[in-house]
Amino acid sequence: MTDEFCVSCSQPQVETLKACSTCKAALYCSKECQKEHWPVHKHTCRAPLNADEVLGIKLLCNREVPPAKGDGDPEPAIARGERYGLPLLVLSDGIHNRKRMPDGDGNQPAVYMRIDVDSGFAPMNWQLIDPDTCYFVRQDCKPLTREAMEACHAFHSMLISDLYDIGAEEQGWAPASEMITPVVFQTFCKKYYREQREKGRQQFGFLVRPL
Repeated sequence: MTDEFCVSCSQPQVETLKACSTCKAALYCSKECQKEHWPVHKHTCRAPLNADEVLGIKLLCNREVPPAKGDGDPEPAIARGERYGLPLLVLSDGIHNRKRMPDGDGNQPAVYMRIDVDSGFAPMNWQLIDPDTCYFVRQDCKPLTREAMEACHAFHSMLISDLYDIGAEEQGWAPASEMITPVVFQTFCKKYYREQREKGRQQFGFLVRPL
Protein backbone atom coordinates (compact mmCIF):
# COMPACT_ATOMS: atom_id res chain seq x y z
CA MET A 1 0.00 0.00 0.00
CA THR A 2 1.41 3.38 -0.99
CA ASP A 3 1.67 6.37 1.33
CA GLU A 4 1.44 8.82 -1.58
CA PHE A 5 -1.93 10.28 -2.54
CA CYS A 6 -3.54 13.22 -4.29
CA VAL A 7 -3.98 15.99 -1.71
CA SER A 8 -7.16 17.12 -3.44
CA CYS A 9 -9.18 13.92 -3.93
CA SER A 10 -7.14 11.70 -1.56
CA GLN A 11 -6.88 8.88 -4.09
CA PRO A 12 -3.60 6.95 -4.27
CA GLN A 13 -2.54 6.98 -7.91
CA VAL A 14 1.20 6.53 -7.92
CA GLU A 15 1.53 6.26 -11.70
CA THR A 16 -0.10 9.63 -12.36
CA LEU A 17 0.80 11.73 -9.32
CA LYS A 18 2.68 14.94 -10.12
CA ALA A 19 4.30 17.27 -7.57
CA CYS A 20 3.53 20.97 -7.34
CA SER A 21 6.24 22.77 -9.33
CA THR A 22 6.83 25.33 -6.55
CA CYS A 23 6.81 23.49 -3.22
CA LYS A 24 7.59 19.98 -4.57
CA ALA A 25 5.48 18.60 -1.70
CA ALA A 26 1.81 18.59 -2.71
CA LEU A 27 0.93 15.74 -5.09
CA TYR A 28 -1.95 15.79 -7.60
CA CYS A 29 -3.44 13.18 -9.89
CA SER A 30 -4.62 15.70 -12.48
CA LYS A 31 -4.60 19.36 -13.48
CA GLU A 32 -8.26 19.54 -12.46
CA CYS A 33 -7.48 18.45 -8.89
CA GLN A 34 -4.59 20.88 -8.68
CA LYS A 35 -6.76 23.79 -9.84
CA GLU A 36 -9.57 22.86 -7.45
CA HIS A 37 -7.16 22.61 -4.53
CA TRP A 38 -5.27 25.86 -5.20
CA PRO A 39 -7.44 28.08 -2.90
CA VAL A 40 -6.34 25.79 -0.05
CA HIS A 41 -2.78 25.06 -1.13
CA LYS A 42 -1.76 28.66 -1.88
CA HIS A 43 -1.47 29.46 1.84
CA THR A 44 1.38 26.97 2.35
CA CYS A 45 2.85 26.74 -1.16
CA ARG A 46 6.42 27.98 -1.18
CA ALA A 47 9.87 26.85 -2.20
CA PRO A 48 11.22 23.92 -0.15
CA LEU A 49 12.47 25.01 3.27
CA ASN A 50 16.09 24.91 4.30
CA ALA A 51 17.23 22.27 6.76
CA ASP A 52 17.10 24.76 9.65
CA GLU A 53 13.62 26.11 8.81
CA VAL A 54 10.14 24.92 9.77
CA LEU A 55 6.67 26.08 8.73
CA GLY A 56 4.58 27.14 11.72
CA ILE A 57 1.57 29.22 12.74
CA LYS A 58 1.39 32.75 14.13
CA LEU A 59 -1.45 33.02 16.64
CA LEU A 60 -2.25 36.71 17.01
CA CYS A 61 -3.31 38.35 20.23
CA ASN A 62 -6.60 40.21 20.22
CA ARG A 63 -4.99 43.44 19.05
CA GLU A 64 -3.37 41.69 16.06
CA VAL A 65 -0.09 43.51 16.46
CA PRO A 66 2.68 42.95 13.89
CA PRO A 67 4.97 40.07 14.88
CA ALA A 68 8.24 40.67 16.68
CA LYS A 69 11.34 38.65 15.85
CA GLY A 70 11.71 36.03 18.55
CA ASP A 71 14.94 35.54 20.45
CA GLY A 72 13.64 33.50 23.38
CA ASP A 73 13.70 29.77 23.90
CA PRO A 74 10.50 27.96 22.81
CA GLU A 75 8.87 25.57 25.25
CA PRO A 76 6.45 22.64 24.90
CA ALA A 77 2.98 23.97 24.09
CA ILE A 78 1.41 21.23 26.16
CA ALA A 79 3.07 19.18 28.86
CA ARG A 80 3.77 15.70 27.51
CA GLY A 81 1.89 16.57 24.31
CA GLU A 82 3.42 13.57 22.59
CA ARG A 83 0.86 11.56 24.55
CA TYR A 84 -1.73 12.37 21.90
CA GLY A 85 0.60 12.52 18.93
CA LEU A 86 1.06 16.20 18.05
CA PRO A 87 3.70 17.83 20.29
CA LEU A 88 4.02 21.55 19.60
CA LEU A 89 6.50 24.24 20.55
CA VAL A 90 5.40 27.80 21.24
CA LEU A 91 7.27 31.09 21.42
CA SER A 92 5.39 33.90 23.19
CA ASP A 93 6.19 37.57 22.61
CA GLY A 94 4.88 38.42 26.07
CA ILE A 95 6.48 35.60 28.08
CA HIS A 96 9.65 34.58 26.24
CA ASN A 97 10.51 37.86 24.49
CA ARG A 98 9.30 39.94 27.46
CA LYS A 99 7.28 42.20 25.23
CA ARG A 100 4.91 44.07 27.53
CA MET A 101 1.88 45.78 26.05
CA PRO A 102 0.02 47.83 28.70
CA ASP A 103 -3.20 47.78 26.71
CA GLY A 104 -2.94 44.12 25.73
CA ASP A 105 -6.15 42.16 25.33
CA GLY A 106 -4.62 38.75 25.99
CA ASN A 107 -4.44 35.66 23.82
CA GLN A 108 -6.85 33.11 25.27
CA PRO A 109 -6.46 30.61 22.38
CA ALA A 110 -2.72 30.45 23.07
CA VAL A 111 -3.35 29.92 26.80
CA TYR A 112 -5.71 27.04 25.94
CA MET A 113 -2.93 25.47 23.86
CA ARG A 114 -0.58 25.56 26.85
CA ILE A 115 -2.69 23.50 29.28
CA ASP A 116 -1.16 20.70 31.30
CA VAL A 117 -2.70 17.33 30.52
CA ASP A 118 -3.05 16.33 34.17
CA SER A 119 -4.45 19.50 35.73
CA GLY A 120 -6.22 21.18 32.80
CA PHE A 121 -4.56 24.50 33.72
CA ALA A 122 -1.90 26.52 31.96
CA PRO A 123 1.26 27.36 33.93
CA MET A 124 0.76 30.26 36.31
CA ASN A 125 2.91 32.67 34.31
CA TRP A 126 0.68 32.05 31.28
CA GLN A 127 -2.34 32.93 33.40
CA LEU A 128 -0.83 36.09 34.93
CA ILE A 129 1.15 37.49 31.99
CA ASP A 130 -0.35 38.54 28.67
CA PRO A 131 1.31 36.09 26.22
CA ASP A 132 0.67 38.52 23.34
CA THR A 133 1.35 37.15 19.84
CA CYS A 134 2.54 33.52 19.85
CA TYR A 135 4.30 31.35 17.28
CA PHE A 136 3.66 27.60 17.07
CA VAL A 137 5.65 24.92 15.28
CA ARG A 138 5.58 21.14 15.32
CA GLN A 139 8.34 19.63 17.43
CA ASP A 140 8.89 16.99 14.72
CA CYS A 141 9.57 19.85 12.24
CA LYS A 142 6.75 18.84 9.90
CA PRO A 143 4.71 21.74 8.43
CA LEU A 144 1.97 22.94 10.79
CA THR A 145 -1.15 23.84 8.81
CA ARG A 146 -3.89 26.20 9.91
CA GLU A 147 -6.37 23.34 9.78
CA ALA A 148 -4.26 21.14 12.06
CA MET A 149 -3.79 24.05 14.46
CA GLU A 150 -7.53 24.72 14.55
CA ALA A 151 -8.31 21.05 15.18
CA CYS A 152 -5.72 20.91 17.96
CA HIS A 153 -7.19 24.02 19.60
CA ALA A 154 -10.69 22.55 19.32
CA PHE A 155 -9.39 19.39 21.01
CA HIS A 156 -7.92 21.42 23.88
CA SER A 157 -11.18 23.36 24.21
CA MET A 158 -13.09 20.08 24.43
CA LEU A 159 -10.74 18.83 27.13
CA ILE A 160 -11.21 21.98 29.20
CA SER A 161 -14.99 22.14 28.85
CA ASP A 162 -15.87 18.44 29.04
CA LEU A 163 -13.16 16.55 30.94
CA TYR A 164 -11.62 18.79 33.57
CA ASP A 165 -14.65 19.11 35.84
CA ILE A 166 -13.96 19.78 39.50
CA GLY A 167 -14.85 16.70 41.52
CA ALA A 168 -15.43 14.52 38.45
CA GLU A 169 -13.19 11.70 39.68
CA GLU A 170 -14.96 11.68 43.04
CA GLN A 171 -18.19 11.10 41.13
CA GLY A 172 -16.75 8.07 39.36
CA TRP A 173 -15.43 9.59 36.11
CA ALA A 174 -12.05 8.38 34.89
CA PRO A 175 -9.14 10.84 35.21
CA ALA A 176 -9.13 13.27 32.30
CA SER A 177 -5.44 12.60 31.66
CA GLU A 178 -6.30 9.00 30.71
CA MET A 179 -8.28 10.35 27.75
CA ILE A 180 -5.22 12.13 26.32
CA THR A 181 -4.18 9.40 23.89
CA PRO A 182 -3.44 9.22 20.15
CA VAL A 183 -6.61 7.15 19.64
CA VAL A 184 -8.86 9.78 21.24
CA PHE A 185 -7.09 12.66 19.47
CA GLN A 186 -7.15 10.99 16.04
CA THR A 187 -10.83 10.07 16.43
CA PHE A 188 -11.63 13.64 17.44
CA CYS A 189 -9.72 15.06 14.44
CA LYS A 190 -11.44 12.77 11.93
CA LYS A 191 -14.82 13.87 13.27
CA TYR A 192 -13.80 17.54 13.36
CA TYR A 193 -12.49 17.51 9.79
CA ARG A 194 -15.68 15.78 8.60
CA GLU A 195 -17.88 18.33 10.38
CA GLN A 196 -15.95 21.21 8.82
CA ARG A 197 -16.23 19.70 5.32
CA GLU A 198 -19.99 19.36 5.84
CA LYS A 199 -20.04 23.08 6.61
CA GLY A 200 -18.47 23.75 3.22
CA ARG A 201 -14.94 24.41 4.44
CA GLN A 202 -13.02 22.90 1.56
CA GLN A 203 -9.63 23.26 3.24
CA PHE A 204 -10.49 20.45 5.66
CA GLY A 205 -9.82 17.56 3.33
CA PHE A 206 -9.98 13.87 4.11
CA LEU A 207 -7.47 12.77 6.76
CA VAL A 208 -5.67 10.04 4.87
CA ARG A 209 -3.12 9.81 7.68
CA PRO A 210 -3.05 11.21 11.25
CA LEU A 211 -2.00 14.82 11.80
